[in-house]
Amino acid sequence: MRFVRALALVFAVTLVVACKVRIVVPEGGDVSSQSGAFNCKAGETCTIDVVDIFFEETFVATPAQGYRFHAWKKWPGKKNGFCGGRTIPCELSTAGFDASPALMSILEGDDIFYLQPIFKKTATTGSCTPAATSYNLALSGGDTAKVGTSLATGDLAFGREDLAGPIESLIIVDKCSTISPAPAAFPPGDPRNTASFNTADPDNSFVMVVSDATVSMAIVKNAVSYRYACATGVNVFVDCGGLDFNVATKTLKMTKVKVENTDTGSLLTINGTIVWNN
Repeated sequence: MRFVRALALVFAVTLVVACKVRIVVPEGGDVSSQSGAFNCKAGETCTIDVVDIFFEETFVATPAQGYRFHAWKKWPGKKNGFCGGRTIPCELSTAGFDASPALMSILEGDDIFYLQPIFKKTATTGSCTPAATSYNLALSGGDTAKVGTSLATGDLAFGREDLAGPIESLIIVDKCSTISPAPAAFPPGDPRNTASFNTADPDNSFVMVVSDATVSMAIVKNAVSYRYACATGVNVFVDCGGLDFNVATKTLKMTKVKVENTDTGSLLTINGTIVWNN
C-alpha cells in the first residue's frame, strides 16, 4: 500500500494526519526496510520522521526461529495504521506529495502512523503425539481447496454437557488435540472454554460437535478459521442429510452429510464412521 494513497484515504475520512511512522515490533521477529536504512528488533518501538517527498521504503517482517509472519496488524478505532491485514511487505512512499498542498502540509505535523507485524508461534516438530485410535473423515466440495480432503480424528468425548450443551452429543477433535476431562469453567458455548481443548498446532486443527440432528464444526487451516453447520429438520442451516448418530451402539455414521460454510454458504460433504467408548 503506497503511503500517498493511505494518507489520501485518511484525508477523505478524517482530518487527522501524520508525518511519522511508528513501528511496534512484538516478540517473534523484526522489521527492516529493503534499503537497509531501518531495522527494528523484537521488543522495540522505532519512530521514523518523514519530512520530505523523497521517502520511499518497503518494510519487511522477518520471523524468528519458531515463529511465522501472520499479517500486519489492524488497528481498530485508529485510521492511521498501515497495511492492516496484509501479508506482503508494506510499501510506504511520499512520492507525488509535492503536487498536493494538502499532502505537503502533513509533513509539518507531528501525528503518527503505526506499523506492526503479527508473529505467531509455529508447531514444534515432534510435539504431536497422535491419538491411539484415529478415524478418517473424507471431505468433498468446493471448500476442499481451503480445508483439504480429509480430517483425521483424535480425542472423542461423549456427554460433555458442560462444553456442548446437549448431553447426548459427541465432541471430536483432530488427531493431535485433546479434550480436558476437567469440567468447563464457563457455560456451554462460551468462547473462553477453548481452554478445555489442547492442540499441538493451533494453526491447523479442527473441532466438531455432533448430535442426532446437528453438526457444528470449525476447521483451522494455515491459521484461517472456517465454520460449518447443518441441522436436520431446522431451516437455520442446510439439512444434514445422511447423519446416523446411534447412542446405543456408540457409533456415528456420516454418509454424504452436508454442512454449510456459515460465512459463504459453500457446502462441504462428509463421509466416514466413528465409534466411541466413553
